[in-house]
Amino acid sequence: MHDFYQHIYEQQLAVLEMPSNKKICGWATKILDVLFPERNSGEMKSVEDVKLAFEQFELELEQLLSKSKACGHCNHAQVAHQFFERIPALYELMCWDADALMDGDPAAQNKREVVRTYPGFFAICIFRMANELHRLGVPLIPRILTEHAHSRQVLTFIRGDHWSSPSYRSWYRASHRRDLYNR
Repeated sequence: MHDFYQHIYEQQLAVLEMPSNKKICGWATKILDVLFPERNSGEMKSVEDVKLAFEQFELELEQLLSKSKACGHCNHAQVAHQFFERIPALYELMCWDADALMDGDPAAQNKREVVRTYPGFFAICIFRMANELHRLGVPLIPRILTEHAHSRQVLTFIRGDHWSSPSYRSWYRASHRRDLYNR
């Protein structure tokens, strides 16, 4: 039995510095809450508040990467900076996704409703952030994020997929309409 306990103890030592899934997913959710104030109470009172929030998120990502043994080879500061340089393009794609959901769901009243209530919108946004991290060579954290999104909305995402093509939007609209009418 001592060998078993020793084995379990050694496994515990190997992951002591790994951030929790809750912390990783909380970080991504906070970014969405700032990008889409419809999701929270809109706590930003100035442009400076928004800038400070994103600077804090970048620092948090750097810390998550630093604590993750899976990302020992990463230049944590550089990866975090590159990720946040891509946030404006990600935001544009996420807005495009909200529009696609609006277009594809005749019951949707407005974009605010889609952003605030559709679990599929949340899942797609988390996927987009995870995919960017994956493209930057970050291991494990993208998987944690996509599994979190999957647990909230039964969609399966494959890291490295490209959802920005016009064919994706056409497919998404068609499949979403088909699902609505086949219920």
